[in-house]
Amino acid sequence: MGGLTAYIANLSMNMAQYSVQSQASMSMLKNTMEAQEVSSNILIESLQNMPSPDGKGMVMDVRA
Repeated sequence: MGGLTAYIANLSMNMAQYSVQSQASMSMLKNTMEAQEVSSNILIESLQNMPSPDGKGMVMDVRA
């Protein structure tokens, strides 16, 4: 019976370790997704502030 008890204890420890690793991975993924969302929002805001398509600010005359 000692072998079975040791096996169950080892299995329990492995499952707990997997759970902690999984939670850490999910936390890192959440942080990455939040950072990507912030970057996307900044990009979208900068696109909205681009010159209007009526031609103003679209062409620059560099002739001397």
